[in-house]
Amino acid sequence: MGLNATLFERLETVWGELPEAVKRELERQGYADAYENALNDGERQEVVDLAVAYLKRRGVRRSRGSQRIRYSSQDTSPAAKAFAAIQYGAVEAILRSPEEQLAPSERGLRRAILAFRQAYLPEGLIAPESIPDWLREHNNLALRESHLELSLTPEQRNALLQWLFSGQCEFTLTFEREQLRGLRENLPVLAYGGQVYAVPLELRYTVDAVSGYTGWSIAQSIEYLLAGVLPDGIPLDASVCASPDAPATITLRVPIAMRPETVAQVYASFRKGKRLRSVSRKQAELVRFVEVYRTQFPRAKWCEIAQAWNKHCEEQGFPESWCVRAAVLRSTYNRTVRAVFRVMTEYTPPQGSRWTVLVNQGIY
Repeated sequence: MGLNATLFERLETVWGELPEAVKRELERQGYADAYENALNDGERQEVVDLAVAYLKRRGVRRSRGSQRIRYSSQDTSPAAKAFAAIQYGAVEAILRSPEEQLAPSERGLRRAILAFRQAYLPEGLIAPESIPDWLREHNNLALRESHLELSLTPEQRNALLQWLFSGQCEFTLTFEREQLRGLRENLPVLAYGGQVYAVPLELRYTVDAVSGYTGWSIAQSIEYLLAGVLPDGIPLDASVCASPDAPATITLRVPIAMRPETVAQVYASFRKGKRLRSVSRKQAELVRFVEVYRTQFPRAKWCEIAQAWNKHCEEQGFPESWCVRAAVLRSTYNRTVRAVFRVMTEYTPPQGSRWTVLVNQGIY
């Protein structure tokens, strides 16, 4: 019998992506047959719950997608303000110059800005404080004119059908993050002032053109296009990528002239709270020993691992207090692995930060 896609589709909504070997194992254990032979959705859900319990007993890790969050702030030092003004003057000069006098990249920028303003700002630039209202207005227009397709999970389809036959007026449907990944390609969106707006494709294209040419942030580029605002400094960008399969990383984009101590402060603001003070040298050595020993002896029981660990401690001259019973070794190992995995692969933005979220899960 082939893989039962419906069972695994439901499992993956709560567990994440399953390797093919795990799917075959679930088939051998009879979960696919039980799901296919279930008489109603209640029985099918019971099979899913039993399969999840089996995965937990087998020690199969949940698969979570990578989290990427971008932040933006500004270097508002006197030098940065002056440089932003020089850039502003250069862009304005491009808009005033005849095309034949411009380089190809400058011609492309000039055409994009002028075409956008002619189509969407025929009466001229708007006031900076009116930018949120302008974005909200065009957000509503873009949503009304857009046609999006979204696949529903079996649970969502059942909830929708129940609501249709219930006669109730209100209905709320919660989507998984994975279901929304494709919306970025279908609907241009931009973030401004802490809000995400659906925008005309021309605005998204022109914002990308301005930002790509000048290095200005998305917010600075929007303010320049709609209101002609002179940027108040050079953008500082931080991209934080947290993945279940690799240590969380922080990538900073800062001006080369920024003082080293300032760069260190920026970096430190993103590492706030991310410490491994609770993991001692003994715990680290224990985890490393267990991982290597399990690789060599996959079927070893905890009592065998504990005996080997205690012998290893004697051979390495570790303190006598490092020798432990099997139950203590097991609990220490599991607790340490959870702590290390959580800190190294998850990221929680620091509270009270001066940084503004630009992108969350791939959305501008």
